[in-house]
Amino acid sequence: GRKWLTSKAALWQAGWFIAAGLITLANPYVFGIYSYFFAATNDPIARSLNREWQAPTIYTGTGILFYLSVLVLFGTFYLSKRRLRVTEVLVILAFGYLALTSLRNVMWWGWVTAPILASNLSAWAARGKPVEEQATEETAQPAAEEPTTRRTELPALNWVMAVLLVGGALFFTPLWREANPLVPATAKAAVSDATPVKLAEYLKSSNPPAPLFNYMEWGGYLGWEMYPRYQMFIDGRFEAREVQVWEDYLSVSNARADWQKTLDHYKVRTLILNKTFHDNLIPIVDETSTWRKVYEDKLGVVYTR
Repeated sequence: GRKWLTSKAALWQAGWFIAAGLITLANPYVFGIYSYFFAATNDPIARSLNREWQAPTIYTGTGILFYLSVLVLFGTFYLSKRRLRVTEVLVILAFGYLALTSLRNVMWWGWVTAPILASNLSAWAARGKPVEEQATEETAQPAAEEPTTRRTELPALNWVMAVLLVGGALFFTPLWREANPLVPATAKAAVSDATPVKLAEYLKSSNPPAPLFNYMEWGGYLGWEMYPRYQMFIDGRFEAREVQVWEDYLSVSNARADWQKTLDHYKVRTLILNKTFHDNLIPIVDETSTWRKVYEDKLGVVYTR
C-alpha cells in the first residue's frame, strides 16, 4: 500500500531499478541501443530468413515447450489460488511478450518464470494439507507467539549444483578444449571444418578485385579476416542492410535470369560461392565468358572478372 511506497524497501528497489536502466546506456550507441533493439527484433528479413527470430509455433520443439510451460504456469496459478505480486505480473508480461516475438527469447521466459512456478507449486502443496493437520499445527502454536515456518536446508545439494554448473562451464572452456578427453576430435579446433580458412588465405594473398559478392554464412569470418581491405556484400547481421540488398543476394544465389544484371548494378568483380548453397549458380557462371575461376577447394569457388 501507500506506506510501502515511502519505506526504505521501496526506495532500495527503486534505486536498483534506476541503476538497471542506466547501465543499459553503457554501450557504444548510448540511447541508440533502444532503436537498434526495435529495428533488430522487427526486421522483416530476419523474421523471414532467420529461424531464431521467428515467433514460436506448435510446429517446432522450442515452440511446443514454450506453450506447454505457459499452460503449466497458468494451471498452477489456478490450483494454488496464490495472489500474484506486482513484480511477477510485470515479469510475465515483459518476458511473455519477448518470447512470443521470437524463438531466441524463449529461454529467458523459462529462467524468469521458474521462481514463480516454484512459488505456485509450494502454495498448492500447502493447500493440499488435510484440514485436521492444519488445525493441529495451529493449536500447537502458543497463542502469544507468532507462527514460525520450518525450513529444511540442504547445503550439500547446493554445493553439488554449484560445482556442476560452474565446473561444467570451466571444464568445457576453449582454453583446454584440445586436452579435454570428452570433446570429440572434430570439435577441438577453434574453427569448424565448414570454415573457409584456406579460401580466406587465398583471398588475402591474391588480392582479388573489389567489390565482392560472398556467401552469407561466410561473411562474418571473411570480414574478420579481411577487413578493412575488403567489405563483404552480406553477412549474418540481418538488420544491417536494406531489404533490397537481401532480395538481390537471394536473386543472384538462386541464379535468377537477371543475376548478371544484379551483379552489374553493384559493380561486383569477385564472386565467393559455396559449392552446396550455390550449386545452381556455379554451373551457370562456369558457362559464361565473363567470369574466370581463380580458386577452388572442397568448400567453395572464387571467380573474378
